[in-house]
Amino acid sequence: MNKRDPNLDEHKSIDECRNILKNNMLCSIPGCNEQLTMFEGVGSNSLCREHQLKDTDCGGMGRLDRPHTYHRDWICTGCGYDVREDPRIKAITDPILKDRAMRMYMHGDHIVRRADGGDDSADIINALCTMCHNIKTATEEDWKIPQKEVDLLK
Repeated sequence: MNKRDPNLDEHKSIDECRNILKNNMLCSIPGCNEQLTMFEGVGSNSLCREHQLKDTDCGGMGRLDRPHTYHRDWICTGCGYDVREDPRIKAITDPILKDRAMRMYMHGDHIVRRADGGDDSADIINALCTMCHNIKTATEEDWKIPQKEVDLLK
């Protein structure tokens, strides 16, 4: 199986491109104000070109159902672990399987949980390796229901 080559992507029709420009259609990723991509394919109706290429179906790390994942990176902001340098990852020869394995190691973590008023914008998302993410979740009790919701239940 070969990795997808974005250089082979086809352009949208002239009419579709004009419609994007005329209606100032913007990327759906929070904090991104770029116009929709002019290329066909995955995410073409909701993403700019940069985020289209970061989509998991295109070999990137982002998932449309989890917009914060478009802000993940390959290096953990907690411990500095670079998943690309891991010998276990380097041993994987299939590039699609390698990308899939690397994405499984790295998580997009909200510095401020959405439940506490955070959003999915790039400035409040950290890339954390699985271990750092689990430790943060446990020590900061990210799994708990926000106090304001507990108060509403009383």
